Amino acid sequence: MVSQRWEPPVVYSRREEKGMSELRRRSRRISERALAMLCSACVGALLVGDAAAVERVTDLDTAASFPASAVGSTGVLYVAWQDARGPDDDLYGQAYAADGETLWAPNGIPLVATARNQRTPIVTPDGEGGVIVVWMDARNGGTDVYAQRFDVAGTPLWEPADGIPVAVTPGGKDDTKVVSDGQSGCFIAWEDWRQGNQDIFGQHLNSDGEAMWEPDGGVVCGAPGHQYDPFISADGAGGVVVAWWDVAFPHWRVAAQRMCADGARAWPDAGTPVSLTEGNQAAPQIVGDTRGGAYVFWVDYRADGGTFTNFDLYSQHVTADGARAWGDEGRPLCTAIGMQQTVSAIPDGAGGAYIAWTDQRELFDDLYAQRLLADASWAWPADGLPVSTERGRQRDARLAADGDSLLVAWYDYRRESEDATPQDLYIQRFDKDGAPAMDVGGKPVVTEDGVRLAMQIHARNGRVAITWMDRRDAGAEPDVHAWLGALASQ
Repeated sequence: MVSQRWEPPVVYSRREEKGMSELRRRSRRISERALAMLCSACVGALLVGDAAAVERVTDLDTAASFPASAVGSTGVLYVAWQDARGPDDDLYGQAYAADGETLWAPNGIPLVATARNQRTPIVTPDGEGGVIVVWMDARNGGTDVYAQRFDVAGTPLWEPADGIPVAVTPGGKDDTKVVSDGQSGCFIAWEDWRQGNQDIFGQHLNSDGEAMWEPDGGVVCGAPGHQYDPFISADGAGGVVVAWWDVAFPHWRVAAQRMCADGARAWPDAGTPVSLTEGNQAAPQIVGDTRGGAYVFWVDYRADGGTFTNFDLYSQHVTADGARAWGDEGRPLCTAIGMQQTVSAIPDGAGGAYIAWTDQRELFDDLYAQRLLADASWAWPADGLPVSTERGRQRDARLAADGDSLLVAWYDYRRESEDATPQDLYIQRFDKDGAPAMDVGGKPVVTEDGVRLAMQIHARNGRVAITWMDRRDAGAEPDVHAWLGALASQ
């Protein structure tokens, strides 16, 4: 039996999906009002076509939850989710063409519907117009990792059709992450208890679904203590860089490891620490530098003094040979007063990165962002530029890049009052210089009352898609929704 995991104080939950575990109450859905088109057409803003901007991916009396989505190389949006319409939880999916046309059956098609529960899918494009889905699977009585590759018609391409086992050893597994290998396969990383402590394991599946590393996965980090929150990014040289949060008392540390295509560890077995400074480090995000290394961003407590009230953000460039290019202390990303946390980061398409975070410099949660250029300079103002500082809270940014544009979506509580806590979704677009293209504070995507989780945003060739899990009424089961739109030409 897996022991109770320890969670440090104050830092936001590692996976927002876990906060909705009690949504599985079976009850009849309460009908909801139709959603209206939300955005108006203007140069530089978000445009919507003739179809409705918000799509009900599922409309069921049973729970459809924890969606994951990706846009394939041909512009098709794939959505996979955990579905309770059968006797156990299965995985269902839906696909949308670039113009918003629904490609699969209404309410989705079964992707995996085998014995016991299949849950919490994650997805990545396969580079050939299809998608790879990875999930947690209980068919063997434990918690295992499985994967499958699907074409645009929803046909499984690997054998067996109900998924290939990635890791089926005894011991708990959790928090899977996946990234394309650029050759129609993928790299996967996860938390694994097979050795008694929580370690990081990984696997490389080729285009045929064959395991390229050790059976049941290879060790990424098996150091003493517990390793949490693996994040992965392709290294641009056929391998992958993994970053994680290492809970080895008395400090929490962030470290990274470069895994070669064949599963060999390129850096020290315990990984390269991103900073040698005293004080805790947590919640890393990683972006490959396209040259064999990666940029790592994390929450840093060096100025906190043990009070857990003053978090900053720091960064490091770990080069292809595992060196800390920005010194043993790392570089400040944001050291404004108050707390900065919940970092998101993606490649900017030019060898650098976009970063956004939740920021309490003005007491309540706001959103700020920064761009790191390939020459290691910050493109936008010191300590970041404001994404949204509207009344109430704005938090948990999700990012997508398309050409010279950064798109930011977030959970927004500006309508919060003493009587209600409505949770909306908003979006903003910035050009490469950090100039916003929409109204200050962003544009609404959804403002119907309800609870939203598991949001993702994608942008490709001028089109934008946002997916999320949505529960409109207390006692109702959650559904999956998608927002489909296009960017105006400049």
